[in-house]
Amino acid sequence: MKQPIFFQHAGRLLQVAAAQEDKGWAVRIYDERGDRVSPIVYRVDYEVALDASMGALQLDLVDDLMNLLRHEAETGRLVLLPPK
Repeated sequence: MKQPIFFQHAGRLLQVAAAQEDKGWAVRIYDERGDRVSPIVYRVDYEVALDASMGALQLDLVDDLMNLLRHEAETGRLVLLPPK
């Protein structure tokens, strides 16, 4: 399990979390109540993530997706769902 990334945006405490699913990882943003606020899900399958980590650059695609989703929320490229 990956550690979530916590950040504040537009007065809200948010977290980017990666969850293991049947075929790979799913990365989403949640608010402090655990409600999903990202309208999209970033995904990478296990085989691709493993291949990237074993290559010459030793990439961690799940961490990269988590940081990308946070960045896109913070810069406004990703419009988050309003609070419930």
